[in-house]
Amino acid sequence: MIKRSGQLFILLFLLFALPCSSLALTKIEQKFLDSFPASISGWDKGETADFEKEEPGLGVGIGYSTDVATATLYVYNKGHKTIPAGIGSKAIKAEFAGCKSDIYELEKMGLYKNVSVIDEGKMKLGYGRKLDFMYSKLELTRNDIVYSSWLFLTSYKNHYFKVRMTYPKGGLTDEEVRTFMNNVTDLVYVL
Repeated sequence: MIKRSGQLFILLFLLFALPCSSLALTKIEQKFLDSFPASISGWDKGETADFEKEEPGLGVGIGYSTDVATATLYVYNKGHKTIPAGIGSKAIKAEFAGCKSDIYELEKMGLYKNVSVIDEGKMKLGYGRKLDFMYSKLELTRNDIVYSSWLFLTSYKNHYFKVRMTYPKGGLTDEEVRTFMNNVTDLVYVL
């Protein structure tokens, strides 16, 4: 009888405790929210978001902005325990394709118009230790205003690290974008 009640306890624990624990942030996601500063390269920290609450695996995001630009930084794992580091794996290439596809989906929904890729490739970022990122610089129109929009993606410590940055065309130079991303990348190593 005791053995059976012990098995029942374990079964109930698995049924009720595990689904709840999947909503918890990973250590990396929590550290990301806790450690990123109020300002990076003159960009002010804005809203933070915990996407895990609604969709486990989507992680967290932090917004940063200037008077002309917005950037959102995301850390997530899509429920995968292991994600190869860097940008060479099939997993990161598929994730990058999916991120770009999301932008084109917003165009189909009418949020954006005239989405086009201006530049795309790989970039080493960071002032200290470097991280390789896949990137895409896009141009798109929203509310009759032409925007430059960047997508950066890498993987680090079994998480995807993504940055989306948008500003009116000509609002920032590529060097200003790179400066922000170099400073952000240096902060990733804190995680």
